[in-house]
Amino acid sequence: MVVGLLLAMTASAQQPLEVFVAGAAETAIDQRVASAELRGARGASQSSLGGLTPRVSLQGGYTRNQQAVEFGFPDDTGAIKTVTISGLDQLDATARVEMPLMDLAAWSRWAAAGADVRAARERAAAADRDTTLRVTQSWFDLVAARAVQAAAVDAVQTAQKNLDVVEARLEGGLSSELDVERSRADLALAQESLAVAQLDEVLAERRLTLLTGVMPDAERAALTNGLGEEAELDAWLLRAGASPDVRAAEASVQAATRRQAAAGTGLVPSINGFAQERWTTAAGFGPNALWSAGVVARWELDLSRTGAAVEAGSALARARALEDAARQDDITTVVEAWYRVQSLNARVVATTARAEATQRAAEVAVARLEAGAGSQLDVSIAQRDSFQATVDSTRAMADLHVQRRALRLSVGLPPDLSVQP
Repeated sequence: MVVGLLLAMTASAQQPLEVFVAGAAETAIDQRVASAELRGARGASQSSLGGLTPRVSLQGGYTRNQQAVEFGFPDDTGAIKTVTISGLDQLDATARVEMPLMDLAAWSRWAAAGADVRAARERAAAADRDTTLRVTQSWFDLVAARAVQAAAVDAVQTAQKNLDVVEARLEGGLSSELDVERSRADLALAQESLAVAQLDEVLAERRLTLLTGVMPDAERAALTNGLGEEAELDAWLLRAGASPDVRAAEASVQAATRRQAAAGTGLVPSINGFAQERWTTAAGFGPNALWSAGVVARWELDLSRTGAAVEAGSALARARALEDAARQDDITTVVEAWYRVQSLNARVVATTARAEATQRAAEVAVARLEAGAGSQLDVSIAQRDSFQATVDSTRAMADLHVQRRALRLSVGLPPDLSVQP
């Protein structure tokens, strides 16, 4: 399980990311489905093991006959002894123990069921990884949405202040109606951005709650830039192919191989040993209780076994193809995650620099307007650019945090940013 391995959070909040990951481990649909499949595979393995262990059967019966069938004959002493062939009220009981001595097909089926258990266990691990990544994405989406909302609130306040200033300047003859209308448009645009940011927050909270069963509180996280150097791609590729998806595919190939062997050995006779005891009230000329033991060899030949062998071979070929596909997907996932991290590192640097530059430009535009050397249009454009740059920078930071953790999860490492391949 990945729960508890998220140790290096660069964004802090009252509810850290691992709280939501732990919640998803119990409530996420994929987790529940994978757990159910694992329990089913274990049950099937136990069932197949039953074909290799001793089987005990007990049977009892009562029969009411139309009439008793009895014979009388003299014994060694001359007395008449009555022998009951069929009694009026007849009781019979049999206890039997049977033990497989040689059943190659049953052994192969049991081995296949064990491989199915390993495949189900790895699929559960893959579901845990995927859920962890979805929770991580949702958590940082919420962090980013709240940060953008805070910036939108500031933008609304700034736009309202600008409108008040422009209207006051209009009364003094220092601005025009055009400047007032432009300021009103800026305020409406800022309010629209705030509404979008509020919607994004509500939706992110909803997704996170549905996925984890944990309701996010109102505490706002502090999001850092997430910048950091990663090891070279070759180092990450050395760990590719060890993901739960590949291990599950390998186990499925083993299971298909065993089932093909079971289909092939179905033509080999099976040998069972048995011991039983029978008790009856109508023993005839024998004793009432009689035990027996022996060995039984069974050999069956029918056309269905030939078809089963062909079907098993086809299933094995399919499992091997899926294993190759899983390995290719593993490599592709690692390569894409690594390049996304590199791209987002550059994007965070660029958007942060742009946010800082546009913030300074907005301050300069306001100062020039107050000094009578600038225009309201310059202020509107500068403040609009500053807000958009802040939004882009915030989202790039959140995406970088997610992708750096996705890179580690793709090679089976804990999403601790301090861990390198």
